[in-house]
Amino acid sequence: MGKLIDIAGDSSTMLLGINRYATVADVASSGQWNIRRCRSCHLWAMIAAINSVPPPVEDAGSDRVLWKHRDDNYRPWFSSSRTWDQLREHSPIVEWSDRTSAWGEVQGCRLCGEPDETRDYLFFACPYSFTVWTDLTVCLLPRPSPDWNITMTTLLSPRRNKVDSCLLRLAFQGSIYLLWREHNGRKHNNSWNSPAKLVKSLDRTIRNRISSI
Repeated sequence: MGKLIDIAGDSSTMLLGINRYATVADVASSGQWNIRRCRSCHLWAMIAAINSVPPPVEDAGSDRVLWKHRDDNYRPWFSSSRTWDQLREHSPIVEWSDRTSAWGEVQGCRLCGEPDETRDYLFFACPYSFTVWTDLTVCLLPRPSPDWNITMTTLLSPRRNKVDSCLLRLAFQGSIYLLWREHNGRKHNNSWNSPAKLVKSLDRTIRNRISSI
């Protein structure tokens, strides 16, 4: 049901003779609930619901920890996906580009307006994304390429030192994430950010990540 105060208000603990900081075990003894009789009719339904539940007794053994998976569905194991599904903000289902493209709809690039948006174009043949990529890696890549395959070869090159390789991969991962978020923000929320703003955000994120290592 939840916390007593959340359900019945701040005065409910005083009306029922229960300490504000009492646990469930503190309100039960000798197999009975220790709840004061109350004349407030708005509490009767709650009291009846409490009395319908057997009070805790030592002979019943230790309490079990249960994790909420869905409404009224509790399990003895933790599920990160179920927990995240309850914490996240649910949004309406939208049609993604791969499906609408299969229907013959033209997929224009949301970042620059070119008519053909593909993975290879978005990362980093698109002028917008290439600006972000070059500005972010100016000290690591003297001549960055807009070609996806060349970029992959560069990232996997064993000839780089470990520090440069780590920084380059952090920059790549951050660029992919923020560029795709910018793409979806323009498509679904009509929100726009300049390349400079994305670079500034990425630079701060990478610095924070490095300082935590």
